[in-house]
Amino acid sequence: MSIPRLAIHRPVTMFMISGVITLLGVISLSKLPVDLMPEFEQPQLTVRTSYTGVGPLEMEELITRPMEQAVSAVPGVTRVESTSSEGNSQVRLNFDWGTAKGHPFAYHVYGTAIVGVTVDCLRGRYELDYVKCCHDFGSSMNTSVDYGQVEGGIVQGIGWMTMEEVFYDEKGKLRSNALSTYKVPDIYSVPKEIDILPLETTRENLAVFNSKAVGEPPLMYGIGAYFAIRNAMKAFTDCSPDFDAPFTPEKVLMHLYQPEEAAR
Repeated sequence: MSIPRLAIHRPVTMFMISGVITLLGVISLSKLPVDLMPEFEQPQLTVRTSYTGVGPLEMEELITRPMEQAVSAVPGVTRVESTSSEGNSQVRLNFDWGTAKGHPFAYHVYGTAIVGVTVDCLRGRYELDYVKCCHDFGSSMNTSVDYGQVEGGIVQGIGWMTMEEVFYDEKGKLRSNALSTYKVPDIYSVPKEIDILPLETTRENLAVFNSKAVGEPPLMYGIGAYFAIRNAMKAFTDCSPDFDAPFTPEKVLMHLYQPEEAAR
């Protein structure tokens, strides 16, 4: 007899079987050594460096050993471990868990940016006229590479705040799942002018040769494009658009001519 037929013709039997299974499950659960918190070690920081084409010995002498000497005196560090291989160096720092002191973040940076835009208030389109930023380079290892990283981060941030819109339909299905429906920055999205002022800081840090992060932090400068567009709209008409990123041309046009926006 199949289970569906048994459930129909012998409901009491099925109820008793279900009760026994549930009881055994509860008893087993209480006996299992279940850990609610996963195992974890004391705080660690790993610094990885890639140098293509360099052998293990050169990586050890040029990168790993100077890094170990620089980080060994950091307060709160209890142990320093390192490995060197072809084109790669890895230095691991272990911090004192009891005092929770140390310097686990090596790439904190400072920076600011000014963004200028021109908004076409008839069509809702806009152009990015310029981005002027000052970014903390630390002690730059290669200025040309760092400039390119900052420029790429700025453009990526502008795309994040002005065009990369995620859209779901009424059934919750993602519709912006391809490049045909999810707009990303291209060459036409790059500001007409990008001026970068490198801020060289001499403070010692844990990074390689006192360098700083120049790829990911500049993405935040794209927020300036959002507010520049918003301020341009407010200069054209008395509106106060809701904060709704990304600020696409469609949203700009709708906010410019919605009656409730003009009445604010």
